[in-house]
Amino acid sequence: MAIDAEKLRWASNLVTDNTTGQDNKREPYSSYKNSGQLKGEPIPRQFLNYMFDESQKALVDLQTQIDALVLDAGTGLIGQIYPVGAYYLTESVTNPSVTLGIGTWTKVEGKFLVGTDSTDPLFDGIGEEGGSKTHTHVNSLSVESGGSHTHTIPNSGFGSTQNGESSLPNPTQIGRNLVGSGLNESGERFESIGYANSTPSTSSHTGHTHTLSGTINNSSNVPPYRALNIWRRTS
Repeated sequence: MAIDAEKLRWASNLVTDNTTGQDNKREPYSSYKNSGQLKGEPIPRQFLNYMFDESQKALVDLQTQIDALVLDAGTGLIGQIYPVGAYYLTESVTNPSVTLGIGTWTKVEGKFLVGTDSTDPLFDGIGEEGGSKTHTHVNSLSVESGGSHTHTIPNSGFGSTQNGESSLPNPTQIGRNLVGSGLNESGERFESIGYANSTPSTSSHTGHTHTLSGTINNSSNVPPYRALNIWRRTS
């Protein structure tokens, strides 16, 4: 807090009082300094004014030294704590140039602070900025077939007849399909067993690709936070 030394300046700097024409202030003479004030003797007004004025000068000099120690930009204590490039975090809306009494400050808005990392190209330089408040997942997956290929459906395991039933085929084995040839003989209710094929049915196709694509709604990147004012000293 600054010293209001002017409140102690009861004596005017005038050499001569404009009203009385007498000396307004005067340093006490040697005999007064050495012997001190005699009993019942009033302090001369000029002496008293002189002492008040000297006290005011001493306080002004003290304030100047405090300012130089604490506030002088670059060399003062505050300047060493908050040099150019330093950050000041506060919940106050007052610019640090007013609070601290030094420097020019720029407000950092809507950004998190992160430490530099020489091994990470995103964070290897002072002042680098980036990032986004949200992100989107995009799905674009392709599965190659590996060229021409064959799909096989097992349908073997039938072709004989059930005992006592010459016109009905045996039940299909587990895991097999019963596939008819589409042929029949005149007068027969079912396809002739003789046309049944015990060889797996196959189909071939040239190489092809299965593609899945699409997007997922935007998601937030923001962790739990508390907002405050961040200032950076620029000069």
